[in-house]
Amino acid sequence: MTRSLRLMTVPVLLSSAIAAGTASASDYQGEAEIGWTESHQWGGAFRYYLDPVSTDRGPLAEAAFLNRARGLELGVGYNTETSADTISGAFDYYSGDLYLSGGVSRTSASDDVFNSSGESYSARAGWMVMQNTRVSAGWTHARNRATVDLPGHSLRVSDSTDLIDVSVKHLMMLDGDSAINVTGGLVFNTDTDSTAFGTGLDYYPTRNLSIGTAVSHGNSSTDLEFNTQYFFTPNVSARAAWRNPEFGDSRFSLGLMGRF
Repeated sequence: MTRSLRLMTVPVLLSSAIAAGTASASDYQGEAEIGWTESHQWGGAFRYYLDPVSTDRGPLAEAAFLNRARGLELGVGYNTETSADTISGAFDYYSGDLYLSGGVSRTSASDDVFNSSGESYSARAGWMVMQNTRVSAGWTHARNRATVDLPGHSLRVSDSTDLIDVSVKHLMMLDGDSAINVTGGLVFNTDTDSTAFGTGLDYYPTRNLSIGTAVSHGNSSTDLEFNTQYFFTPNVSARAAWRNPEFGDSRFSLGLMGRF
């Protein structure tokens, strides 16, 4: 499948989801999403759930979590400035209170003198310690390779990194349809013996709207993010986020999602 065809697939699926979403409020078994960031990155994702996901309670954005939905995901991305493309796959699985997930991704980029590629593999296990509270731990292995063609010879470099993390997610239901989602986590880099941490909070004043913020700190840098998501119908939503790193340029991103 060519890169352009991969990226065109998501908007086609999304248009079908919008048509279904405007017809009636219903449960869903698939999601299609497309997104863009100011860093010249376009991306899309398709998620398929093994069982229908109910939308009859709680924030619409948290439906999969509330239902402990088991599903598969396929994602693609392309950077129009660096010509780097990414393809990824992931799964989520629940068995009672047990939670398992995993993922794999591959990125590649090339031009006349530079070629690079990288892969990452991840695995996670967790437990629902309460109805809407999940604690989990994960491992990620990433490796990268690059080749620079110089006059008369080529320079090749490679590296790999292993990360271990622990995280918690708690969704607190309030009066009416409002709710608060709190997340937190620690990430330990086994190669550099360094630790990063992050936390986030999302407020749902209604089932359709979320307003959130997140902060992360690692490598002597603190990043701040503000985000929001709104469901125009139970099956169609748009999101926006602004991320401001301590070092580097701030980035704005947009996304559109449909369920069917």
